[in-house]
Amino acid sequence: LDKDTSGIVIIAKTSVVQHAFDKKHTHFHKNYDAIVEGQLPTNHISVQWPIGRKPGSIIERCCTNEGKPAHTDITVIESNTIVKNKIEQYFTHVQCLLHTGRTHQIRVHLSQLGYPLAGDDLYGGHLDYIQRQALHASRVSFYHPITDEWLELQASIPSDMESLLTN
Repeated sequence: LDKDTSGIVIIAKTSVVQHAFDKKHTHFHKNYDAIVEGQLPTNHISVQWPIGRKPGSIIERCCTNEGKPAHTDITVIESNTIVKNKIEQYFTHVQCLLHTGRTHQIRVHLSQLGYPLAGDDLYGGHLDYIQRQALHASRVSFYHPITDEWLELQASIPSDMESLLTN
């Protein structure tokens, strides 16, 4: 997970399991909850824009034809408006399904669409309502590489993100 992203992280306890969890051997379904600034124009967006390093930066990424393939499905869950100092700020709760796992993929794709994550000042979000990017790894599901058991792990959305969805 990116620094300041909350949620589920899987850690292998042995090198055998670590090797078995290689993306080539185990297929993961990874879902993230995110709170974006603004209101998306539609309830579902599928983004397939390549992502690469932003020129001149070792941290930032951008959508570029020279990048590696990246695919994110975005589904709107709900919207909310917060009024602070007589200024209205719209937030939209979205769920993102990753088909690839590029660095900063969700952050880059949503920013490129014009809907940066709340609190993500690296990619155009603002720190007025939350002090980190509003991104949470909420569900990971996969077949266990040793037992072949289907596992689905879930983590509830944290309170700092939840506060953006309630008045």
